[in-house]
Amino acid sequence: MVTSVVLPYQVYVLTGDLLMLGALSLVQLVPILIFALGGGAIADAVDRRRLLFVTQLGLAATSLALMLLALLPAPPIPAIFAVAFLAAGIGAVDQPARGSAIPRLVPSERLPAAISLNQITFNGAANFAPFFHPDNRRIIFASNVADPQGRDFDLYLINIDGSGLERVTYNETFDGFPMFTHDGRKLVFASNRNGKVPHETNLFLADWRE
Repeated sequence: MVTSVVLPYQVYVLTGDLLMLGALSLVQLVPILIFALGGGAIADAVDRRRLLFVTQLGLAATSLALMLLALLPAPPIPAIFAVAFLAAGIGAVDQPARGSAIPRLVPSERLPAAISLNQITFNGAANFAPFFHPDNRRIIFASNVADPQGRDFDLYLINIDGSGLERVTYNETFDGFPMFTHDGRKLVFASNRNGKVPHETNLFLADWRE
């Protein structure tokens, strides 16, 4: 999930072209459409543990490749797109295998909760930096679920059963990494708002009121 945030950011920093972000999304969408239909069939036909082992190795290799590309003085955009294509394809096979393994990992009485948590994690958007509210019944996290282009990240609050999604911030750039104080009266988070230079990120402290 981290690459879904960092990779578009890197492409934008390198090119400054919003059209390149659209091209990156298209490059990632194609392998998902190709492999998603067959991913479930592959998961049913082979040992899921071995399949997950292979896909996780593949995803680790693509992450390593992206890291090595990022260390170059001028990372080549075609190489980044090629690795993104490969990672999306591997992920399209990994996800159904991971989802079908859940019933084998948890007791039957806890299966509804496990599936609900899985739906929170995989809601079709980039979700990261979760943090429990002090009441232990809700989770605050950063997501771009409200932005079809995937560039605007805001903070959201959700119940631990996956219900009651509530948008907390409405910023046109980036809000992320939220944390509550122990008493729940303060919320601290990182944001690009009020930046004097592009991509400047600062910390903000806010009073939390229900």
